[in-house]
This record gives sequence, C-alpha cells and structure tokens, in this order.
Amino acid sequence: MNQAETESRIAAFTAKYTPGIAAATIECRRRVQALFPRGFELVYDNYNALVFGFGPSAKASDAIVSVAA
Repeated sequence: MNQAETESRIAAFTAKYTPGIAAATIECRRRVQALFPRGFELVYDNYNALVFGFGPSAKASDAIVSVAA
C-alpha cells in the first residue's frame, strides 16, 4: 500500500469520530511520527479503536509506543 492509500484509509477511520477527537488523534500521530522519523508505523483497528503503533520493526510486539483513539 502506498502513502496516499494509507492516508486515505486513515482519513476514513478518523471520519467516524467527532471532529475534535479526529483532530486530536491526527495531531498526536503527527507528533509521535516526528519523534520516530525512521521507525515503523503500524496502523490497525484494535477492539473498536484506531491504533498507531511505532517501533523498530514491523512487528506489533516490538512497538514501544502506541496511540489509540
């Protein structure tokens, strides 16, 4: 999946939230991405929550920080 497709899917997920929650989620993701510019980002739907996990590999168990909305 390319970056445009990923961003489109994330936009579709966050559109399900209120505008305030969606904006806070995207801002939090942006801030964590800035802290881990070369890390792997995992995006998934986990128990009715949109989750962004960041770590040194593509394995979810290696994630060192996650943002859940």
